[in-house]
Amino acid sequence: MSHIIESFEAVGSDGYTYRIDLWQHPGPETRPVDGPARRLPGSKEYLLSDGRHLIDVSRLEWKIHNTSIRIAKPAER
Repeated sequence: MSHIIESFEAVGSDGYTYRIDLWQHPGPETRPVDGPARRLPGSKEYLLSDGRHLIDVSRLEWKIHNTSIRIAKPAER
């Protein structure tokens, strides 16, 4: 089951404020011969709160899919 592990607001190049969610998707479950079953780390994906996809531009900057709008994560304080 996917779940949100981080959520924050950022201002886009169009001046609007967007909520961005970092989703963790589960990885496959493994069953080692000599131990209990465990789940491997899955993939992570940044999405806008309305479900639109973001394209990675750099580690802290994204572009909204099918637009020219760029969004940067605010600096940590």
